[in-house]
Amino acid sequence: PETIPVPKFEGDDHLHAAVITGNRDLSMNLTNFVDNLNRLPVHTTFTSIIGGNHQQFGSYDPSGRSRDIDGNATISRDAQLNATADALVRTLLHATKNNDISPRSLVDC
Repeated sequence: PETIPVPKFEGDDHLHAAVITGNRDLSMNLTNFVDNLNRLPVHTTFTSIIGGNHQQFGSYDPSGRSRDIDGNATISRDAQLNATADALVRTLLHATKNNDISPRSLVDC
């Protein structure tokens, strides 16, 4: 698979990011993930969804290749997507608390 270079966010202290993974995701390249952690903004929130896998973050063909290299999820797709949404909301609320974005800009999205 193609590797896409990750930009480094030096000097962008106002940026916030969310890294959301599933602890049953076996298709993620952990070496690349760890090697690139230093490229993330200072204000990055990390969430590992217990029971979540890679496939349930998207809408993949259930008979496709990703199923063969991914771990088996122990939670439903809806539960994983709800946990993902919750993690994103926490990141946005943290950003508004630090005045990096206004709550009004969230409504305008």
